[in-house]
Amino acid sequence: MLVWGGNIYSDAPGNHDNYEEDEDNPLAFYRTHSVQGRITGNQTQRSWWPLGTGKYQIVMIDTVDHSITDWKNDLDLSSIPPVLTPAEIDDDELLEISQWLQADSKLTFVVGHHPYNKILPAARRDEFINLLEQNRVSIYIYGHTHTYSDSSRLEGGTLLLNVDSLWEHNRYAIVAVDNEGVSVTNANANQWPVVLITTPIDKKLGGENPYAYPVPQRPDNPIRALVFDKNNVTKVKFWYKADKLPTWHDIPDDKIRKVRSLNGENSYLWEAEWDTSSLPPGDYIIKVEASSSSGTNEDEITVEIQSGLD
Repeated sequence: MLVWGGNIYSDAPGNHDNYEEDEDNPLAFYRTHSVQGRITGNQTQRSWWPLGTGKYQIVMIDTVDHSITDWKNDLDLSSIPPVLTPAEIDDDELLEISQWLQADSKLTFVVGHHPYNKILPAARRDEFINLLEQNRVSIYIYGHTHTYSDSSRLEGGTLLLNVDSLWEHNRYAIVAVDNEGVSVTNANANQWPVVLITTPIDKKLGGENPYAYPVPQRPDNPIRALVFDKNNVTKVKFWYKADKLPTWHDIPDDKIRKVRSLNGENSYLWEAEWDTSSLPPGDYIIKVEASSSSGTNEDEITVEIQSGLD
């Protein structure tokens, strides 16, 4: 499921949604009762532009193999466990996805239930991968494996974000967009605060991040972070250090401010001014730490300072 800005919710179909269904009428219960099914008039795929920005596109896709309606009988469990049930995108679904991805979008998020490498047949999987890469899709978000991973990308730069299970492991993911840059974090439900640095962009997200930008040597580089909590946040600290050195340096409190409120009484976007004018070029680690009566939590990213930038 996907929540955007606290206001838009949608749910992509998964393999369990097709169990006990008629193969001639796949995902019937999902089409009738899901949020996406009701919004689209019983469709299993959807594309929309949230918040009326005209800049960001979200595409929810159907990766369910409609022929598998009973995994106990339809699959050879001696060779494949239920968690690895194959995915499928048929020709009509692929055509619909290709038509949507031709839109002029600054950032595109594609969301499906299955990992891309489980999609069958292989030729159609390759077509799907080509669509993601040719249209510079920012992230392919999926679940199914009940594990979290944000450490890999397709060759074209698409981040592969495997979201953990809220039901089984009590975990969820946050994806943030700041100045056309994407940041992600894995969080535990009811564990507060939750911290996510959104600017600058982590150069190591997904391995090597082709969308990360260098930080110039100047006195007022912005560092921004989202801090979510159910209780009042009493302190937010910004730190940095050279990547290979042990010493952390804090940014003075008079350079840190609360920018604006988020959805939630105690949740805010925080910003600090980072003076890098005298720092030598190279990789640096930025850390933001937030404290409240709930506890203390932090987020870290890696950035590169370059000289000679405006």
